[in-house]
Amino acid sequence: MPPKLPTLGEEMTAETSHITRSSPTPVLGVGSVVLNAPQRDVFDNLLAVGADRPTHDPGLADELRTILKEGTADALAAWTESSLWLSKSQITSVLRCEGQTVAYASDPTPQPMHSATVAGIVAHRAIHLAYTHPDYVVRSYVDWALEMILASDPGVADFWNNASPAHQSDVIAQAMEKTVGFLDSWPPLQDAWEPRFEVPIQVKIGKLKLAGRVDLMLGRPRPPRQTMLLADLKTGALSDHHGLEAAFYGLLATLRSGVAPFRSVIYSIASGEWTEPADMTPDLLRETAHTVADAVSRHVALLMGMRDPSLTPGRYCSWCPARGTCPAAELPARPTSSPTQPVTITPTPVPAGRSAGDTAPSNVVELPVDRDDVPPPQPEAGAPDDPDLGPFAL
Repeated sequence: MPPKLPTLGEEMTAETSHITRSSPTPVLGVGSVVLNAPQRDVFDNLLAVGADRPTHDPGLADELRTILKEGTADALAAWTESSLWLSKSQITSVLRCEGQTVAYASDPTPQPMHSATVAGIVAHRAIHLAYTHPDYVVRSYVDWALEMILASDPGVADFWNNASPAHQSDVIAQAMEKTVGFLDSWPPLQDAWEPRFEVPIQVKIGKLKLAGRVDLMLGRPRPPRQTMLLADLKTGALSDHHGLEAAFYGLLATLRSGVAPFRSVIYSIASGEWTEPADMTPDLLRETAHTVADAVSRHVALLMGMRDPSLTPGRYCSWCPARGTCPAAELPARPTSSPTQPVTITPTPVPAGRSAGDTAPSNVVELPVDRDDVPPPQPEAGAPDDPDLGPFAL
């Protein structure tokens, strides 16, 4: 039997050092395969199999928690509800355009899904199936994933049952493309790496609840070393805000487990690139904690009607509910099968008396296509140019 791949933190030996080169690579349960160039790049330079791992700072998690607690104290004191639930979507939204945060709070009506969203959801589950049940053709993974999702997700089922054969075909074709893109870009996931998919992470700091769902998580917290790797998958090109998204996941994982991951990235299947810096250093995590605290303060001020939002146009204007009336909107609205009424950006105080638990409050509306949050966000209001692959976790 050929030797299996080393674990993420295991030192390379003479017996295993050849596995990232052009010679056949032993893969447990699959047989001997050859890693292509993108797979070798991920194996060597992202996963860094066999490379030393940094030693974690035992006091870092407490320090980050203090930064968030002190940085949000005034905002949370002004918040009239018993809790404030924020996800990656709300954090990145308020930092790139405050007007979009107000627009989504003003228009919480769920909207129909789009084929790109559904294809991403199906692809995530198909990739999961490819790990647990190797050696099947990709179409089988997509069909199984679709069958399971239609039985468990009413939003997807409603889209599918009302879609034409052409739109259903688009979903299947896109899901296959995304699934193949991942399988041809990453080395086969090994049991020793302990891969987990769609991993929810929640952190509570006073009345503040931060949440996210990581597409893919490898390794487990094993002090004194940083041994976890987090990855979120995108189908399109990387954007400037993706670095913050990756660091936000790293921050949540650090606060949740007490040990920072050694890397957290957003990976583009389209280009085979990932966000840099990938390493979750103490300085980067401290900077991220300060950024998140600032985003929380802005979010509260806007939803409490304490000030008017600043408007920062970008390509995200195309799926903003206020795109028809916003004076700063830069991009034309994308056509949708179910047009929505324009929304005027007006700060609206959050109504008092809402009960808040572990689910997203009723006035919280997620950005379109992003389904990585915990609890599940509202259905999408539009299809961005670069839809997230969804809740798939590495």
